[in-house]
Amino acid sequence: MVRTPSAIIVASALLFSSATWAKTRPVPAPPVIRTVVEYPKERFGDWAVSRVTPKLVIASVKNDAGYTFGSMCNPSGCFAFFNPQIPCKDDSDFAVLINAPGTAFNAEIKCMVLGDINVYTLPLEGSMADAMSIGGVLGIAFPMQSGEFRVARFSLTGAARATARAQQMNNSPTQGTNGTKPTASVYSL
Repeated sequence: MVRTPSAIIVASALLFSSATWAKTRPVPAPPVIRTVVEYPKERFGDWAVSRVTPKLVIASVKNDAGYTFGSMCNPSGCFAFFNPQIPCKDDSDFAVLINAPGTAFNAEIKCMVLGDINVYTLPLEGSMADAMSIGGVLGIAFPMQSGEFRVARFSLTGAARATARAQQMNNSPTQGTNGTKPTASVYSL
């Protein structure tokens, strides 16, 4: 590449302005580099299944409000979870009303704080497992301090198959979705 005098002048001006800007402006902190292992998602109806970590598989669905409901499987077993985006104190208990086609019941859910995310968990057995296997729409009425209920509804189309797949993947911790190996991505914050 031939350097013309105008290219040298432009480059010099850029260097000078960069050096001047650096002296007058605080230097931003370098970006945080993180490596994320990505496993492909597998879809079952409205539900998606994905290995989140080598020891955690999630089958879940989001509703129109952005709330998530699903099942998490780890080496200890599987449990249902609900993320209504309501703050809670770690390990505190709450009563909820749950209904689905052919069933309605009350349940006790437990708050689990995962970083800045509040997740409410309950056993994936009995009435909860039955409701997820029936299909249709699941409704959860969550009591608020104001005396009102926050109600969230979730599609159960594909819930039983997605949860079964999450349980299967949980028993094979090195396998990704569809038997694939994970890929690693690097990104900066």
